[in-house]
Amino acid sequence: MGESPRRGPRALLALLVPLALTGCAAVDYFAPRAVTYNQQAENIKESVLMLNVMRAAYREPLQFTDFTQVTGQTSVSGTAAFTLPFNPSPPTFAHADTASPSATLSGNQAFTVANLDTQEFYEGILSPIPITSIDYYLEQGFPKALLLTLVIGRIDIGLNNNTPVAFYNNYYSDHYQTFERTVGALADLGLSSEVVKTITNVGPPIPAGDIASLRALAPLASGAVLKRFSTTTDPDITPAERADLARRGITEYYRLQQTTEQSRFCVDPTQQDLPAASAALVALGVLAPGDAVIGPPQGSSAAATEAAAERCGASPYLRLKAEELRGYGEPANRFPALIRTASGTTETATFRVDFTIRSVEGIIYYLGELTRGELDIGVAKRLATPEVSTGLGPERLFVVRENCTGIWNEIGTVYDGTRYCVSIDPSGADRSSEVMEIVLQLLALNTSAKTLPAPSVITVLGQ
Repeated sequence: MGESPRRGPRALLALLVPLALTGCAAVDYFAPRAVTYNQQAENIKESVLMLNVMRAAYREPLQFTDFTQVTGQTSVSGTAAFTLPFNPSPPTFAHADTASPSATLSGNQAFTVANLDTQEFYEGILSPIPITSIDYYLEQGFPKALLLTLVIGRIDIGLNNNTPVAFYNNYYSDHYQTFERTVGALADLGLSSEVVKTITNVGPPIPAGDIASLRALAPLASGAVLKRFSTTTDPDITPAERADLARRGITEYYRLQQTTEQSRFCVDPTQQDLPAASAALVALGVLAPGDAVIGPPQGSSAAATEAAAERCGASPYLRLKAEELRGYGEPANRFPALIRTASGTTETATFRVDFTIRSVEGIIYYLGELTRGELDIGVAKRLATPEVSTGLGPERLFVVRENCTGIWNEIGTVYDGTRYCVSIDPSGADRSSEVMEIVLQLLALNTSAKTLPAPSVITVLGQ
């Protein structure tokens, strides 16, 4: 039996309606592209850092840019033109069923790359890395040897009044291995870091009768607090203040105090391996042959007070008392210890440790020097890959390869027609990608909206 002549138009309408709905549904689902942009931003930042490492390796000037944003829009439009006979009669007459649907999907996007050449940006990357950042990475569990090797360019260690011995983090001589032994010795002594609160007295003691005075309370607006003391409980009272209070018959009073936070290096007794530290310090020439560190000074001596103040978690008042005894304040690092000499006697000695901390730019140049040695770029001979001891055995610090394949587990860039890369090693035997992660984050701390160039605008970045 033949098909009804009305079925053709119905079938065509059934076809066109989904097409129209499809056009409506062709709204841009941008989530996949947003993820792609994120991946592209990752590639850009890693490649720019790797490019600057290669510039440093060839001793060319560094150049920094930053990928800041992507903007774009997408539009969808569609048309459907068709002609149908509305009343075909009789059915034997010729008629036409035609349709011309069309749809258009268009989009555009723009991205911004800023040239980081402002004074504020360079002041940031040329400044020594703050101890606050070092403490953060240590708290996050980054290996101590890895982090200290990356951020410290020199360590000076002195014993008592002896001339300090300088240990340089220089890859082109045996200094590197000596520096690594120095880092290991400090780790065995329990070197760590922490964020501490420092209490500073503001003004003289305030008698209780003066508390109501607006003049006495005015500094409270700056964040100070009042704390009650007596002449027997105040650790910071001076002889002149004590005499003045006694003359006035005042035994209880208040002090206006301000509290600030800062990071410092300290000694963690739970991380000490004194026999290993002693052997390393003897080998480094800091201790005399046969001498050994046996622990901190005991009792109530000044050295014992200083040793207690250098322990991680020491109270603010104990640290302030130690500063008074030593004649200078934090962040100078002094570590009093008991030394058993080769003759069997026990002596109290004080280690003074000073760190020369690199800037972000200094780290990049350091990685460039490592690359020069590894790839034999303008050096006398190819040098061995630098290693650090992380407690799991020797691990490679930073390894750059050339003529890489560009596969997914690499961070690479093209420099002067050659592709260079570092491997991403989840096992941790190669710490190269972890080093890149730290440097990228430190670099980002100096790259914010305030540091990006803007026409006719002077920006100031608070340090």
